[in-house]
Amino acid sequence: MNYQEAYYRLFNAVSDCILLLQQAQQDTEEMACRLEEPKMTLLPAVKVQKHSEKGE
Repeated sequence: MNYQEAYYRLFNAVSDCILLLQQAQQDTEEMACRLEEPKMTLLPAVKVQKHSEKGE
């Protein structure tokens, strides 16, 4: 087995994968930037009651 050739092949494949993932991230970020902002609705506050501890 030629380890140098195997290393270079693996290195190049990993580098290609990184570039592919970076491009996909950039593409999806650009898609998100083009979206209209969602309409937001402010909901009324809800009071949360704490459960009493055992033995009280």
